[in-house]
Amino acid sequence: DVLMTSCELAQSQCIKILTLRQQHDKASNERLDQNNHFKLSRQVEAFAHTCERLTKRPANQIRASLVTQSRELVRQFHSERLTNMRLLLENERWTVADVPADFQRMVSNIVRNCSPSEVVARPAASNGSEPPKTTLLFNGKQYVVTSTLLLVIKIVVDYCQCVIDVPIMSKDILTKTVESLKQFNENTCHLVLMAGAIRNIGLKTITAKHLGVASQTLSVVLELLPWIRGIFLNQLPKNQHLLLDQLNNLETDIQDHINQIFSKLINIMGDVYKSHLTTWQPKPPTPSSSITTVTRQTIKLHEALVTILQPAEIQTVFKGVFCLFRKYFEEQLTKHGLMNIGSNPKKHGIVGAELSYFIDSVNFLEFVGDTDDIFHDIGTR
Repeated sequence: DVLMTSCELAQSQCIKILTLRQQHDKASNERLDQNNHFKLSRQVEAFAHTCERLTKRPANQIRASLVTQSRELVRQFHSERLTNMRLLLENERWTVADVPADFQRMVSNIVRNCSPSEVVARPAASNGSEPPKTTLLFNGKQYVVTSTLLLVIKIVVDYCQCVIDVPIMSKDILTKTVESLKQFNENTCHLVLMAGAIRNIGLKTITAKHLGVASQTLSVVLELLPWIRGIFLNQLPKNQHLLLDQLNNLETDIQDHINQIFSKLINIMGDVYKSHLTTWQPKPPTPSSSITTVTRQTIKLHEALVTILQPAEIQTVFKGVFCLFRKYFEEQLTKHGLMNIGSNPKKHGIVGAELSYFIDSVNFLEFVGDTDDIFHDIGTR
């Protein structure tokens, strides 16, 4: 009984301290000190666990008091990071940023499945003078990045450290982590895919490069999700593991956004083909100005994307591009009565020369893959 009473009294005094601290912060309008609160939270949680072990009773009151204060801390923590991300996004020009060595080290530690504290730790041998890189190496792939993405990586690490520091708030912190990444995805869509950056920062137009950089930025966020999942899986109670479905939904949304960007890139060339091939005529000289123009524009798109997208993504985009070339070229063949044209050697020769010029030109482009399955029977079906 003495032990029970002593534990209850100690908890009561601890609750008073927590309450007074919260009242003081509200009365003075002071910003909660996050590091001090994280330290206090760990100590209070350890104290509550000890009381439960000794008394065999749940320490519900002290945990409720800690939750009340932690909720305000997490709200403030979340609000600050959303504000910083929004400010950077509002001024993002969607150009490639250098990758400081510290950020590459962070990502390399994430790939090794390190804890958040290990992710941000700098080796003793590091003097901070390592030169930045032009790309970010993540899971064996080289990604171009924006300055905003670098902040997002740091924000993700901060949230994952926060849930370790304040495990009692793991559910709320997971929700806010997903909310931050969801906002980043939606704002990126608004600024790039929906061309909001033209109004926000005065870009003249949204180029293929802007679209490519945005897609790679989102791909890096996708790469972060398994690590985030692992951190929260270890902190959430088992009966709350279903909450991790939020990450599944976020992954689907981001992948859909990336696919929309690729479709936009394909349709950019579709518009070029439709515009220039409608004036195509099956007559000398070859190559015609129409074919020369669409070939040049196809090569120009490849030059814009080849140093930005992943090789497999280049192949995906240009497969769609070439299918649209076939579509609009065959429309012209149909218009001029030249589908299945083996019976007209002269016109077959002109068409063949035009196609050879385009196909031979694009076959030399890096990573576009085998075009034979797209072009081998063009004009015959």
